[in-house]
Amino acid sequence: MNIYEIKREYEVLSQYLEDNDLDKESFKEAFLNIEGSLSDKCENYVKLIKNLEGDIEAHKGEEKRLSEKRKAMENKVLRLKQTIYEVLKDMKLESLKAGTFNLRIQNNAPSVDILDQEVIPEEYKSYEVKLDKKGILEDLKLGKLVAGAEIKQSESLRIR
Repeated sequence: MNIYEIKREYEVLSQYLEDNDLDKESFKEAFLNIEGSLSDKCENYVKLIKNLEGDIEAHKGEEKRLSEKRKAMENKVLRLKQTIYEVLKDMKLESLKAGTFNLRIQNNAPSVDILDQEVIPEEYKSYEVKLDKKGILEDLKLGKLVAGAEIKQSESLRIR
């Protein structure tokens, strides 16, 4: 029986109790049976959750390891390209046929080098608004009105 079937059984039992006179012993026995099934099923769910959380941590570690390996390879590519570039520049070569590859030094697209950010006109600046949610919550808890905000209380499952 899955967890939804257990829930449905409980709903049926509750409805039956409301509609009929059921002696306490019969109700207690039926309820304990449902509760036992629910307890077992939830225990198995939590075991699965714990296994999945362990897998998630293992994947995070693997992601980090692969990311570091990728970055090392990217840096190696940059160093190799820089070496070829420097050799061609030192030898005053603009191009070179290297087997099946054609190498050529060319100009990149124009870019901007910011020398002093403080003197750049405002029209070229953009700002990101960041709200202090902790401060807003503290003020709301103290009874202060904060336009556009309210306290929200949510629930979640805690497993110990």
